[in-house]
Amino acid sequence: MKISFFDNIYYWLRTSVPKRGLPERSFFIIFLTQFAYFMFFIAFILYTLNDNTVIMLYKMEKIIVVWVGYFLLLIASLQCVIYNKTKYLNLKDKYSRMNEAERQETKKTFKIYIFVSILTGIVAIILWSLYVEKVKEVVNVNLAT
Repeated sequence: MKISFFDNIYYWLRTSVPKRGLPERSFFIIFLTQFAYFMFFIAFILYTLNDNTVIMLYKMEKIIVVWVGYFLLLIASLQCVIYNKTKYLNLKDKYSRMNEAERQETKKTFKIYIFVSILTGIVAIILWSLYVEKVKEVVNVNLAT
């Protein structure tokens, strides 16, 4: 039985969240993990740029932030539409037809993904703060000259 990667993550998130924790909003956690990977990718690229490119991006910062914001809103909206109660009920039916070994394997994938996502988020924050320091340094040096 084939279940996509994010469907697996959604199913285990939804079943792990207590009812008072609003399990129907589990799509938001998927969005946050995807956001962590997105920010890691962006921060990594930004940190490796040369000084001239950093200055150019600093001047275009507002435009870039707006477009990234639109992109993130689009992703969040798509997650909201894709991962709903109907999706969960379909997945619940598929998981009920799996044997215990298959279910445990998919749960192990879920746990690894969450762990790696948390680490990626931490590294993204560190890279982002290093990039901000780099921008301050480059801009201050260029403004002084």
